[in-house]
Amino acid sequence: MEFKIDVLKYLERINYSGSLDCTIETLFALQEAHYIAVPYENFDILTGIPISLELPDLYRKIVLEHRGGYCFELNGLFEALLREIGYNLTVYFSRYLRDEPPLPMPRHRVFVVNVQDKHYFTDVGVGGVVPRWPLVLDSGIEQKQNNEIYRYSIDPILGNVIQEFRNGRWSNYISFANEPAYPVDFIATNYWCQYAKDSIFNKEPMAAILTPNGRVTMFGQEVRIFSQDGVKVIPVNNQDEFKKLAKEWFGVAI
Repeated sequence: MEFKIDVLKYLERINYSGSLDCTIETLFALQEAHYIAVPYENFDILTGIPISLELPDLYRKIVLEHRGGYCFELNGLFEALLREIGYNLTVYFSRYLRDEPPLPMPRHRVFVVNVQDKHYFTDVGVGGVVPRWPLVLDSGIEQKQNNEIYRYSIDPILGNVIQEFRNGRWSNYISFANEPAYPVDFIATNYWCQYAKDSIFNKEPMAAILTPNGRVTMFGQEVRIFSQDGVKVIPVNNQDEFKKLAKEWFGVAI
């Protein structure tokens, strides 16, 4: 029997009580709500708990157990929510390009939502500085989101590219080819991310969550709180402090 998520419980998890009409405005509101409520985090990978991409397991972990996850998990479940609401979308295997070699291996999951005759890049599976709202795939348009600026372009090698304006210049952020991806396509890379010696996901604690006016991140031995007042750094000196900060800032009980 095909598993169906409980939409109302999912919406309660992300503290969303707005419209469910399949409009651009609803899509924007859902993505922001998800980023504010559900953290990006790799804690299961660090403790050796295998990451399942099966929809019932994603729903149990993120909705029922109030956990987060990384891109394959978060975008996999958010995709199911949008489909259940009624959005038309296409999933893609993508490359995360920020601060990476010119052609890194594809290890990210994104999708494009078709709504009101436009195509929107949609992603709730990245930590740190991220587009808070979907980005329209219309080349030549600079899309400002608070203090960040993004744009869409087409590259002869990378395909569809999302760029960001950083340090006074445009740089590549995420790319994806036009070939749709399916759940089976992510199995091998999900395994690699968990266990490969070259994977970044099995080295240090990583977590991130947006706030209404900023974001909070954890990497290694510190938590950083970004707000309009600047950046506050909290050291993580031991396992007890790690557990306390994971619960306080990311809502994750270890």
